[in-house]
Parts: sequence; structure tokens; C-alpha cells
Amino acid sequence: YEGLGRITNNNAFLLFAILMAAINTTFHKYTGEDKFVAGTSRINEDGNVTPNVFPVVLEVDKNRSFRDFLLHIREQLIEDFNHQDYPYSRLIEDLQWEDDSDHFPLFSCAVTLEKFNLDMPEINNDIHIHFTNTHELTSVIRYKSSYTGSSLLRFMQHVSHILTMALEDINSKITDLKIFSGDEEQRIIRAGAGNVTDLSQAL
Repeated sequence: YEGLGRITNNNAFLLFAILMAAINTTFHKYTGEDKFVAGTSRINEDGNVTPNVFPVVLEVDKNRSFRDFLLHIREQLIEDFNHQDYPYSRLIEDLQWEDDSDHFPLFSCAVTLEKFNLDMPEINNDIHIHFTNTHELTSVIRYKSSYTGSSLLRFMQHVSHILTMALEDINSKITDLKIFSGDEEQRIIRAGAGNVTDLSQAL
């Protein structure tokens, strides 16, 4: 927590950016995919309290340093927040996508930060990770029944480990950051996963 405060200078926008960086890095480690779409809600700054959400498209380059990735996310968020007033329902119509009761088409995972983001509107996305930053950083996850609490808890533990490694050396390359602690890696190997290239396949 002290490391986060030091690198962000207790700035809510920078904290949100580094959380997005850690989450997207973890998704990259899980899937091997380079492009991710995460959702978020309107930020709490201009007195407009109309609920709205929008997608944030991020590309992960495994050969880029975490510092460079964080700068990329910061610039992308600045651009996206400039368009936060565009109604998500109109965006769905523009893209000619269907907004049905079973699936929200713009994104599956949403990320918000207490006091930085306004409340999410009632949408049917799969996962919502909500962070609170008071005396310590905590998170609450809301999710559909197709997921399990234990798997999402493990995911957040991996996010935390990525974040810890990145804060120890923010110039580390994405490819060198590990989602597993040494103890967890050994536990998975002993359980029979073997020396797989991507141990997240064992989850």
C-alpha cells in the first residue's frame, strides 16, 4: 500500500491506471492474448451524476516495461474519459450490437474505484471489480453464477502479486512479471501440473 501511495502520489487517477495495468497484465498472463476490453463508469468530477459506462481497449506488449505500459494506459484513459458522456446504449446501437438480458456486449469485466468512479448503472456484464482505497486497498467482486468465488479470489491474488512485483521494479518487462509466488508455483508443480509453459493453465 505504501508503494502504491508513493508511485501514485495518492492521486486517484494514477491509482486507477495502475490497477487497470495490473488487471490487464494478469489477464494477459492467463490467456496469452494481447488486446483486452475492460469497462468502467463515469468519473466523479464534473457534477454530472447520470450513470454511464464505456469500454477501455488496452493492448499489452509483453516486451514493454510495466512503466511504459502504465504510461500507455494513462494516455488511453485520458482519451476515453473525454468521451465518457456518450451514452453506452447509443454506442451499442451505433455498433449494431444486441443488448440482451444475458450478455452485455461492450465488455465482460468492469473495474471501478471508490470516490473516483460514479456508481455503475444496472448492466448485465459478467464481473465487476470495485476497489476501495481508505487506510488500505481492498476490493469487492460481483460476478455471475457462471464463475466461482474461489477462482476470482485466486485471480485477485495473482493481480496482487503482479502489482507487488511491478512496484519492486517498475521497469520490469511484462514478460518477466509472474502471477505466481514461488510457493504457489511449487504447489502446482507438486499437484501434477508439471513445468508447463504457462502455469495458469492449471487453474
